[in-house]
Amino acid sequence: MDRSRALSPVWSGALAGLVAGFLSGIVLQQMWILTPLPLMFGRPPGVGTGWIIHLAIAVLFGIIFGAVFGAVLRGEDPRLGATLVSGAVTGAAVWAIGPLFLIPVLLGLPPQFGLASRWLDVGLAYLLYGLALGGLFFLMTNKTERRV
Repeated sequence: MDRSRALSPVWSGALAGLVAGFLSGIVLQQMWILTPLPLMFGRPPGVGTGWIIHLAIAVLFGIIFGAVFGAVLRGEDPRLGATLVSGAVTGAAVWAIGPLFLIPVLLGLPPQFGLASRWLDVGLAYLLYGLALGGLFFLMTNKTERRV
């Protein structure tokens, strides 16, 4: 494999996080989850600001995914299954950290772990984020030399 043309794991994670965030954001917007996101920063609700916050968080977790997963691999070629599972675990972690813990706390509410079953649809959007993150990361870090 010609790895000289592949992006670094951190850049691959950032780009994969952005695209995965866009995909999951479409689902979250349909659930009216993005509109109240600015409230956690003391800003008025708004879908545009919600999108910016959501995508920034998606890129941040993509960078973390790329850095951690890239460090674990250290030059080895990732396997698709392992990358997808790692992405799904990352999506579940983002769901637990964000909607179940951090967002309610920043809004002055208790953590929502006891009400996780009410947030399963949001959890599925974050699972979509994680699977897309893992799949896109795999594609970006496994560039093969194209032969003409």
